[in-house]
Amino acid sequence: MLTAGHPQVEISGKGGSPAWSRHRKPTRPHAADANRMYTTRVSRSCDAVELCVETLGEVVSLLARDDVGPVEADRGELARALLPTVLRIATTMMKDRNKEEGISSDDPLLRKLICVLLDMVRQMSEEQYMVVMKSLDSKSSGKANTLLTDALAFMMALLQRPVFRPHWADMLHLQHYVMLHALRLLSTTLRDQLSSIEDLELDMSPIHATLQDWFNTLGAVASSPPIQLETLPTSRRQRATMLYGDIRRKAASLLADMWFSLEDHKRYFIPHLVGTFLEVSFLRDEEVRNTIIPLFFDMMQTEYKYTSEIDPSRVGNMRTFENALIDKLDVLAEAGRGDAAWRARFVTLCGALASAACLPGGAELVAAAARQLDALLQYRAAPAPHRLYLVSGVLDFYKQIERPHMYIRYVHRLAALHAAAGHMAEAGLTLKLHAKLLEWSDIPLPPRLRHPSAPDHVTHFDLKMALYAEVVRLLDDGRQWELAVELVQELVRVQGARGAGYAALAALHEQLARLYRAPLRQPRPRVAYFRVRYLGRGFPMHLRHPKGFVYRGNDCDMLHNFKERMLDEWPEAEVLLKLDEPGPDITESDGQYLQINAVTPIIDDKWKNMFGKTVDDEIIRYYEYNNVKEFVFSRPFYREEDSITDSTDDLSGTKEFATRWLERTELTISDTLPGILRWFPVVATHKYWVCPLEVAVETMEQTNKELKAIIKETRSPNAPLHPLTMRLQGILDSAVQGGLVHYERAFLTAAYEAQRPQHAALLQRLRDLIVDQVPLLKYGLEVHATREPTRELHEHLVTCFRRVQRHVQQRYGRKMGEFETDSISTPEVTLRTNLRDSTEIDPRNTSNRISDISTGNENSSSGTLTPRHKKKSRKSEVSLQSSGSQWYTSTSANGTIHSAINNAINSAFNNALNNSLNNQSNNNTSSDTSSPLRELRQEYPGSKDQKLHDGNRACVS
Repeated sequence: MLTAGHPQVEISGKGGSPAWSRHRKPTRPHAADANRMYTTRVSRSCDAVELCVETLGEVVSLLARDDVGPVEADRGELARALLPTVLRIATTMMKDRNKEEGISSDDPLLRKLICVLLDMVRQMSEEQYMVVMKSLDSKSSGKANTLLTDALAFMMALLQRPVFRPHWADMLHLQHYVMLHALRLLSTTLRDQLSSIEDLELDMSPIHATLQDWFNTLGAVASSPPIQLETLPTSRRQRATMLYGDIRRKAASLLADMWFSLEDHKRYFIPHLVGTFLEVSFLRDEEVRNTIIPLFFDMMQTEYKYTSEIDPSRVGNMRTFENALIDKLDVLAEAGRGDAAWRARFVTLCGALASAACLPGGAELVAAAARQLDALLQYRAAPAPHRLYLVSGVLDFYKQIERPHMYIRYVHRLAALHAAAGHMAEAGLTLKLHAKLLEWSDIPLPPRLRHPSAPDHVTHFDLKMALYAEVVRLLDDGRQWELAVELVQELVRVQGARGAGYAALAALHEQLARLYRAPLRQPRPRVAYFRVRYLGRGFPMHLRHPKGFVYRGNDCDMLHNFKERMLDEWPEAEVLLKLDEPGPDITESDGQYLQINAVTPIIDDKWKNMFGKTVDDEIIRYYEYNNVKEFVFSRPFYREEDSITDSTDDLSGTKEFATRWLERTELTISDTLPGILRWFPVVATHKYWVCPLEVAVETMEQTNKELKAIIKETRSPNAPLHPLTMRLQGILDSAVQGGLVHYERAFLTAAYEAQRPQHAALLQRLRDLIVDQVPLLKYGLEVHATREPTRELHEHLVTCFRRVQRHVQQRYGRKMGEFETDSISTPEVTLRTNLRDSTEIDPRNTSNRISDISTGNENSSSGTLTPRHKKKSRKSEVSLQSSGSQWYTSTSANGTIHSAINNAINSAFNNALNNSLNNQSNNNTSSDTSSPLRELRQEYPGSKDQKLHDGNRACVS
């Protein structure tokens, strides 16, 4: 007979015992003999089973023929006698095959047995099935249920680990077709059993559990990869449709029919079937989606009705269904399921049903699921570098809908992406988001707040301490010591309040001291920031932000290096060479265009108010380029009518200073940098104009600031001397500098003050800055002398300084500076602010050097686009464009800066530039000097919704 487990045939002799047992030797055989006997017995048993399977297969094949007469009764008798046994044996063999990995998946005997079983079920009618079930019930009350559970377990095992090879398309389709037929037969028994339940209990009954397995098995059949017709070749798809139809549609229809037949029992299957229905509805077939998606609305109605009935004093809710839907959407979308078409169909069907039924909260739940899927689909489709940005959208969504366990999972995923890319500071700030959800208490940690990869922490305090330690380590590696100090100081306060021991507090204070010393011992270069706009439909939708993004660059990053990296990421893109607003030919085209320029961070007012002369420069330098949210960049333009002068000298260079305006753009991003991302979108822009006089004031302020910083850096014996030499020479040497003389000719004249009396405060500020520069230059020369510079060059700089000092003190007076000494003796004079007619500095010098301010002029000189050449040539072009913006030239090693060759080059360059400016001035029409008053710092005329800039910073003409 056939038995479950390891099937074997026992040939019985007289007395009911096996024939071979009567001839057994009384002595115990050796081990080798025992193994040989066991192998022989198993081999004979397998041969007997294979013979039985082949014989049964011939019988079933014979009953399937049409030329053997009426066989309905024979089929029913065969199924009643052998179907439960064959099913039990096949189920047992499948279980053994799944447990023992060593068993080959290509088992011919198991394949033959499954073929026989599938053929028996295929021939079975509903009447024959009822005969089999009644026969089992008559033998024992539980045998029918055993057949149900065995059949469902067998089908699920066969789907999870198929026995037929993937290219056997006809056999696989036949298998799924027979499974669908078997599930339809089993559904009749389940409906009958469900109707026999009179009292609806609170907990699920065994019948409910079996029915849930039935739904899951049917969902697995519909979602099985071999029957997804869109993945099959055309010929095979046509053959499968002709023989079996679309099995997915039939399965979806059976699924919906069974669900609606549950009636009051539906509540037992929420939320267990949400994932199964989602998986089937994600199949790429419109009919399947139209059949399954309305079931979600029915689930919403069912839960709302049930929650309203159990507590009439409260309004119903769909919280259980909502939690399951959000969780399963996240899991399935991450596995590659779902698309934009499903999202649109879900919103259309469920949204319309919820609105028609006036279901409270239904439309909001549908909209939330749609937003979630939008964020997940964008995250899934984006390349790896942009997932860093898109995951923040997923984080924001889960934070809004208060799903902390899903929020935490994506927090750690984003932190891992940052760490893998070497962004340690961003990784630490991301992990800090998890720590913010925890408290400094010994409250037991709920599962939804646990660490995804370290679930051993028991309380809020334990996990928060561990997270803080990790965040401090990452911030330390990312050289954000100031942020790490804030966390360690918080740990000191918490541990002190909890009465921690001296050892723990000492360790924290030692860590704090090390973090304070880190900026003094390790160099930290300034960070560059860049604005990037992605223009054209060739870019993904999430990048086509109208105002662009601000990126935090790498250490010592330059504009041309950043452009090269962007072109590496988008090799088909073209870089626009000017910052003008592009037209529809760019924004609406199918190409890819990048608009990139450097921006300067604006220090936050919170830190600006703290700064005074007693604040350390390291602190100032840090907050100038960190914890910033606003940025600025400027572009020059010229207005000839603004030139006011009472001199008859050559004013070609002076006119450039007098007519040079700046179009300034301030940007505000969505979050501070550094942050959880390396870049953030621009949320607001503000354009305005800066008048020439204020440009001069800003230039002098920046020059003095940079000079002071270079002097302090050069005091260190290990610091290079070259930057200080270059800066002193640029300010003092009349052959190089031209700013001061042009400022005096353009602004510090009686004619200018008479026509612009409202500029009195700015003019005085410019005089004060000129006076403030003299003590700085004096101290800079003293530091320069201590570093053993080239003697001739240093003497030349001292001579130039004395000439500049004498002129400034005669015209504007003297002011005691921060580094005032008497190393370079000068006569004492009183402060005189109204002397305008004194001798100017070297009036013969007509150098046209533009003042030291970042204006972005390399982006406004041309309107041509970068041609679509190879990447190498494009990178070379970017490098040439960026390098052309340097305003200084380096000195030679031997100190012969005033050689005849350099003088000749400078003279030729100045003459050519002067001639060009004079020709341009002559060709332009003269403007009326008595033009009406206007805002010199004006709002950008192209912007309609921008407010006027702060009045105390504006100047009018």
